[in-house]
Amino acid sequence: MGRARFYHLTKQADLVLLSWLVPGDVTGLVAILKSPPPYMVTTEAMTDCDLLTWEHSVICKLASRHPLLAENALRIALSNLRMYLERHTGLATKTAEERLAETLLRLSDKIGQFHPEGIEIFATNDELSALTDISPFTTSRVLSNWQRAGTLSKKRGRIVLRAPEALMID
Repeated sequence: MGRARFYHLTKQADLVLLSWLVPGDVTGLVAILKSPPPYMVTTEAMTDCDLLTWEHSVICKLASRHPLLAENALRIALSNLRMYLERHTGLATKTAEERLAETLLRLSDKIGQFHPEGIEIFATNDELSALTDISPFTTSRVLSNWQRAGTLSKKRGRIVLRAPEALMID
C-alpha cells in the first residue's frame, strides 16, 4: 500500500502539507482542462507506489468523448474543496485539541493499519501539526496528554490509537 503527500510550496520554500494520498486517490486534475493553469500543489511519493498517468492531450480527448470523466473530476475537486473548507472553518470554530482529534480520526480511517493494540498511523508531530494547523509544541503537548490518559501510544513517527472513541469530541 503506497502513500504520497499532497503539498503546496510557498515562495519562501515552506512546505505546507495539505493531505495524504493513498491508493485510489487522484492528483493533477487540472490536466483535464484544455488550457490548464499552473499547478498549485505538488504530489510526492513517500513510500513505494505506482502512479498511473495520462498525457494531457489524451485525457482531454477522453473527457470530451466521455463527459462523465469531467463530471467525476469536478466531484473530486469539490470533495477536496469541502475538506479544505472544513479545515478552514475548524480554525475559526474549534480548539487545537478538537482539530488534532479530528485529524487523527480521519488519518486512522485513511492510512491507519489495524493491529492488536489499536490503529497504527505513521505520521510525525510536524506532519500532524501541518494537517491540523497547530504548532508542533501544541501537537506534542496534546499527544502527551492523550498518551498519559491511555488513549494512544506514541513513538517516533508512529501513533497507535488505543481508544479512538475517546477522541470523538462533539
